[in-house]
Amino acid sequence: MERRKTIGEWLLGRIIWNPMAEKNLLQVDQNGALICLRLFIGNKFAFGSHSRLYHGIYKQRSVAVKMMWQPDEDNAVATSLEKQFTAEVTLLFQLHHPNIIELVAACKRAPVFCIITEYLPGGSLRAYLQKQEPHSLPLKLILKMALDIARGMQYLHSQGIIHRDLKSENLLLGDD
Repeated sequence: MERRKTIGEWLLGRIIWNPMAEKNLLQVDQNGALICLRLFIGNKFAFGSHSRLYHGIYKQRSVAVKMMWQPDEDNAVATSLEKQFTAEVTLLFQLHHPNIIELVAACKRAPVFCIITEYLPGGSLRAYLQKQEPHSLPLKLILKMALDIARGMQYLHSQGIIHRDLKSENLLLGDD
């Protein structure tokens, strides 16, 4: 019986999708395939109905790997997920700000799409706040977080983007 491939092995040789053609972000072979030899996928830390988020290492850098699967049985959902992937990657390739997550690479080959971003080890703001004692955050830290959020939102607005889902679960914290 043939051994099943790991996700990293499966991704090896898949077609790269890069709307801005920023080759410095990605390694591709002469056929345009993403070279995933440097992508190591670790533990899953979040999931949705059609996606999973994994901690990973890409080119010796800690990354988050979002894998999206298109269902075989529902063409409408598959098309919707592909449009969502395309919109998310196109948008992330255009954004460059310290308070906005950085896109590292993207890979598109139905039925699996992959988005690789920087990994923020602090988790979500919601999870962080739930771990804290009530009223235990120093005012200086509260102000820093509020300013970081405001700066990120101001940058998005300056680019003509409205987030539409700003909430503590969607705010990720770095290690500072």
